[in-house]
Amino acid sequence: MTVQINGIALPQEAIQFELGRLIKLYSEYLPEDRIAAEMDSLRAKAKDQAVGTLLLRMEADRLDITVSDTEIDAKINEMIESSGGKEAFLGLLERQGLALDELRESILQGGRLDQLVARVSADYTEPNEATVREYYDSHPDDFVHPASALVQHILIRPDSETDEDRAVARSRLMHIRAQISEGADFGDMATAHSHCPSGQASAGNLGWLAPGMMAEAFDEAVASLEKAELSEIIESPLGFHLAYKHDENARRSATYEETGDKIRDLLRHDAKGRLIAEHVEELKEKVQIVDDED
Repeated sequence: MTVQINGIALPQEAIQFELGRLIKLYSEYLPEDRIAAEMDSLRAKAKDQAVGTLLLRMEADRLDITVSDTEIDAKINEMIESSGGKEAFLGLLERQGLALDELRESILQGGRLDQLVARVSADYTEPNEATVREYYDSHPDDFVHPASALVQHILIRPDSETDEDRAVARSRLMHIRAQISEGADFGDMATAHSHCPSGQASAGNLGWLAPGMMAEAFDEAVASLEKAELSEIIESPLGFHLAYKHDENARRSATYEETGDKIRDLLRHDAKGRLIAEHVEELKEKVQIVDDED
């Protein structure tokens, strides 16, 4: 998609940035399958927000909104402190390929935009408890904890995709499984043999897994296990697996106490967003926008 505003092209990176922010926001309270189902609308919303951001920056230029050097220096000093000192901070900038002057310009533009947004959303009203509760009660399917399992894992990858190498990998894992069945510690075997990074990092512990977080064959095998049960050999595109289920939690609705703050953040974001969107629509009437998807 290509969008131009008064002949100025909207960078694709700007749209991707807004999409990333939206996914992060909605993933705080929506399950992954809902986010995936809404991805087309999220992409469209990300494009609209990127267009709006560019228009607001143009408006900030027109209004000559300023950010003082003192404010920029204070922001940089906060970054230096949070990075662990000036040397670490400069190293971080270097790894990101960002010059200090570029960072100062980014802080300047961000500060100007923040000031304009604050002006536009000055009439914003904080959602009260009744509004938050009503949203929770009317969206029961949005607030759930999916079924999950606490899993330990061993992966053996074949050296190649030939039948011979796959047979060798499977045989090796069958031998490991036999040792565990005879009393060997699963974590010790994972540390010694697993090709998954979790083997060395955490004795094969994968933590709590929800459906969809691993390969389909692995998910199905784990779901079929009882607590404290060792799986048979599981085959996936990654190789051959063993899984041990330590514990499991059934799917359940999230309580209001667990989700209230997240809902409030969402409503706050949406309310301010509506005020900003109204202002952006006014700005759109003053410019020429060319969208090759229209």
